Amino acid sequence: MKQVFIAFLLIVAFVFQSCQEDNPAYPPVLTEFANLQTDHSGNIHALQTDDGLMFDICNPANDGKLVPDSAYRVVALYEPRTAETPTAYLYDYIQTFSQKPLPVWKDELKQDPVKVQSIWKKGDYLNLVLLVKAQDKPHVFHFIETARSPIVQLHLYHDKGADIEAYTQRAYLSVPLQQYKANNTEIQFTINTVQGQKTYTFPF
Repeated sequence: MKQVFIAFLLIVAFVFQSCQEDNPAYPPVLTEFANLQTDHSGNIHALQTDDGLMFDICNPANDGKLVPDSAYRVVALYEPRTAETPTAYLYDYIQTFSQKPLPVWKDELKQDPVKVQSIWKKGDYLNLVLLVKAQDKPHVFHFIETARSPIVQLHLYHDKGADIEAYTQRAYLSVPLQQYKANNTEIQFTINTVQGQKTYTFPF
């Protein structure tokens, strides 16, 4: 099986050190899907929102797990700050699964049910927050493309493996859509939910 992702995402990545103040209390923070960029040393130096806004990170940090000169799709907890150059204080982030859909899937299309907390299209991404019953074993997710033009049809692959449906956990996923923008009219995303198959439709 290629390009699969093993998720459960309630563990935060690391805590940043303050660049301007110690232990700020109750700041006006935002929590949203975004792209983080690392510099040549692996430090997070920029954040781009789905609205296309770009912020320099005023508290660059490196936990040793990020590849230099790379981009990461995340759910970011950050505070925009006013300056000559737009900056943001990054409090934390959670990496999401964000792989291009697979156009061919030769194995069984596993569709273990999930609950959809939210799903929306913004910018070049289709974002999902799923509620998944799990205990302590990895779950595998991916996006499977079954049609491309003029309507893009995608399905959620979800394999819970041998896990037990014990606790509800959140999984954060984000579908890149840049490759579909040229000649398509809408995207249809089908998910096997606990209430049955549901298809969500979004215009380009």
